[in-house]
Amino acid sequence: MSLYALWLRAAPVLGALDFAGADGVQLFSAEALAALHHPPLNPDIPALIVAEGVPDLAALRCVLGNQYPDDHTLQVVRAGAAVETVPLAALPDAAGEWLALGVPPLVRPGSFERFQEVIAHLRAPEGCPWDRKQTHRSLRPYLLEEAYEVLDALDADNPDALREELGDLLLQIVLHSQIALEAGEFRMSDVLAHVIEKIIRRHPHVWGSVDVSDDQEVKVNWDRLKQAEKAENGVPASRLDGVAKALPALTQAYSYQDRAARVKFDWDAIAPVIAKVHEEIAELSAAQTATEREAETGDLLFAVVNWARWAWTRSRRCGRPMPASTAASPSSSSRLPRRTARLTTCRSTRWMRCGKRPKTMGYRLQGSEANENSRLVSKPGVCRGARI
Repeated sequence: MSLYALWLRAAPVLGALDFAGADGVQLFSAEALAALHHPPLNPDIPALIVAEGVPDLAALRCVLGNQYPDDHTLQVVRAGAAVETVPLAALPDAAGEWLALGVPPLVRPGSFERFQEVIAHLRAPEGCPWDRKQTHRSLRPYLLEEAYEVLDALDADNPDALREELGDLLLQIVLHSQIALEAGEFRMSDVLAHVIEKIIRRHPHVWGSVDVSDDQEVKVNWDRLKQAEKAENGVPASRLDGVAKALPALTQAYSYQDRAARVKFDWDAIAPVIAKVHEEIAELSAAQTATEREAETGDLLFAVVNWARWAWTRSRRCGRPMPASTAASPSSSSRLPRRTARLTTCRSTRWMRCGKRPKTMGYRLQGSEANENSRLVSKPGVCRGARI
């Protein structure tokens, strides 16, 4: 339906709707809206949904339910401008012909646009001195802290805490985007456009003709597409690229191992994985100098992470690949010696930051740190290596 046709249908019923105090209204086709999965509507602004034929009310309710609560009151306009109010959850049962559907704004402001206005106001000349002073660098610790608080809420299985912590994390994201906008770097629309394009491009089995049988094939296709994109941009294709250098050391180790395993660069059984741990323990025990002990400690931790990845179905547990019962236990960390706790939380262990590369699943990483063109090479008599 064209915009002109929509307006011709909407104009006669606008007066019958109770949109008092509204500064504007959104106009949308019922048929087009019912074909989506999320409504492209600002929930802080009233909307008028116009029917051309007989749209699927059940589908329409489902789409609107992705934005509005079930008890949100809708205004159904029928022939003769008669208006009936029904909760969103009852919409599929509102039988009979109808001309339009009025959707009032949410009781509490809850749109992304409203949130962007709040953050932009904070950064404005009449805004908050503290927020105006912030930079990308000064906000770095808060971004990390909020991300971990989200993980805490997830681990606690607390939806109320998760809702709050996701909001705090979103605050950091929007604040960084506003700072970038003011510096002429990028806009929030650029951030969203990039991730939208990437998600659609990386899911050809959803927005294309590619067939997949399970989630593992999805991961394989994702990696293949990612490497192809890097090749197009002239970036050396290494599957170790993209592991964030700011990750905690154990999580970073897990990420390297997981990426290698995706291309079958892994042990065939857990026995040699365990043997590797014992081998590293022996090497650490035989270390003579502080430099050797530091390096061998990193190798041991790397091997232990790999054992954990194997033994517990590669469960990340937010960087703690261990059984859920242990990770969830408040007393588990207190049972660790202080010296071990310092080692496992240190982000500057030699295998992460210095010259010696870790021994990975029976292989040693080789290559230039500068050009990030790393590859795995097998030890003699172990198994073949492959560039990843």
